[in-house]
Amino acid sequence: MRGVIMAITEMPEEWGFFLNLPDPEDSIVIEKSWKIEILSELAYLGQDYRFLEPLKVDVRGSWTRPDFYVEIWVASNVEVPCSRCLDPAGVAIKEKFSYLYSLSSKNDSSERFDGHGDDSFICIDSWGSYLDITSQIWDSFILSLPGKVLCKEDCNGICPVCGVNLNSGSCNCVREEVDPRFEILKNIEQNDTGK
Repeated sequence: MRGVIMAITEMPEEWGFFLNLPDPEDSIVIEKSWKIEILSELAYLGQDYRFLEPLKVDVRGSWTRPDFYVEIWVASNVEVPCSRCLDPAGVAIKEKFSYLYSLSSKNDSSERFDGHGDDSFICIDSWGSYLDITSQIWDSFILSLPGKVLCKEDCNGICPVCGVNLNSGSCNCVREEVDPRFEILKNIEQNDTGK
């Protein structure tokens, strides 16, 4: 049984993801994977997301002396209400994000950073035996959630009067198609003809 809808406001306290850092002189690539069970529906950006399977997180990191470069892949399958008709729509999430960790500020290392395109720059205080990537996995997860989902490209939505799903058939509602921006002109016309 699934839990109640939980609004995403901040990262869960139980999230903690770390990479053991190799010696900076080593050219080895560190790889790590996690599967995260998300049992509650999540509410974010006006959408409710129900995860049909665990969120899979794959991470690869390596030194790009003097910085450390990390790639994060997030993948899952979610069910989201269609933005037009509100029927459940399945969506595959599969995104990749890149982060460059450095002891210098972005301004101090702008030449090194420029070569990394769309990567996010993370300034840290010191190198240790491990690198905390919890915040970056959280950011990657949130950024991977689709904001607007359609059950199908030509979804007809719902009737604004009676609420019937127009994909299933039409309704008998009479709707006057008036752009609300022109409503004031209609009032002016009625006042002029009434004189």
